[in-house]
Amino acid sequence: MFSELIKLRELGRLLRKRRYLEALALARDPAIRDHRKAVVAAEKARNGLLEEAEAQRARGDVPEALQNVRAALRDSEDPRARRLEQELQCALSAPSTRTHGEAPPRAGDDESEQLVWPPSGERTEQVECDHIEPPGRAGLRPVVFRSPDELPGPRTFSRGLPFILRVEERGDWFVHPGRSLLIGNATRRAADLPVLAAVGSRHARIERIMDGHSVHYRVVPLPGHEVTKNRRKVMDLALLEDGDAIGLGTSLRLVFRRPVPTSATAVLELGGDFTVHGCRRVLLFSEAGRAGSIVIGPGPETHVSIPPDGERVELLRGESGETEGVLLARCPRGVAVADGEERPQVRVQDGVPIRSGRLGFFVDPV
Repeated sequence: MFSELIKLRELGRLLRKRRYLEALALARDPAIRDHRKAVVAAEKARNGLLEEAEAQRARGDVPEALQNVRAALRDSEDPRARRLEQELQCALSAPSTRTHGEAPPRAGDDESEQLVWPPSGERTEQVECDHIEPPGRAGLRPVVFRSPDELPGPRTFSRGLPFILRVEERGDWFVHPGRSLLIGNATRRAADLPVLAAVGSRHARIERIMDGHSVHYRVVPLPGHEVTKNRRKVMDLALLEDGDAIGLGTSLRLVFRRPVPTSATAVLELGGDFTVHGCRRVLLFSEAGRAGSIVIGPGPETHVSIPPDGERVELLRGESGETEGVLLARCPRGVAVADGEERPQVRVQDGVPIRSGRLGFFVDPV
């Protein structure tokens, strides 16, 4: 107990001195990582790294900025950090950011500092310039599939970025791939799940915790905000089970679901008339290959339920080879892109319809 108090005190000191890398490493120490103060400190450290990265980019220190962003992303997926990472990669790929005769860095290199406590060694400069097209702006289009002549080019979704899954005749789902989901009021634009409700701008987090081969979720109230689970107040954090009712403040109610026991992906259902990007259902997408796939199909053990005569399709991230990190649709009975040939597995692209039997869907960026 005494050693934990010492570590928590040291954590506060590191944050005050803006030593965010060291603070983030210490906050993940097994002895204190589940303590509320450590959870809050880790969030502050990630935000501090991103603020430093913004300042470094403004000064022209793009490699150092990218190093800080990568450190924050290793701790937790964050759409804001992922977008900043892509912008920095694009900046590095510009000719003006390299000296005469310098070869462009190789795609996929990642020599950024690992989060280790206690810290040791000097910071390692990271260089990466793989050009990635920035995601398009949000657009909530009706569920009407486009003709083949209007299909976009082969742009796929980068890992860590949210999107909207639009299923024909079933509606829309907001898909968030991060391990940590920040819920808050939409007016401050700080939350991953922005809701126009009487809640704080940074009210609570829902986190996915990987423990070996097992996965569990927890809800963590942020300082000064009230959270309940099944009408009981949550003090520091609470583990979530399928069917748990989560209350944020007095107005927002969510239902947590794990309908597919073999998948690490979970579902949040928003109560009342609240929506996020026009969606009343949220998929907490685990980008862990088939172990985290989104299941679309008939029956209760699915994330997206469709009529009994529909096919069972999985939406997942590729795990190896040419499809590593690529968003894929998979169905043993066959799945097709637009009017193309049916295959067991196809790549999912922005706005391009996917069909399997009577099932049709596509995805949109946010």
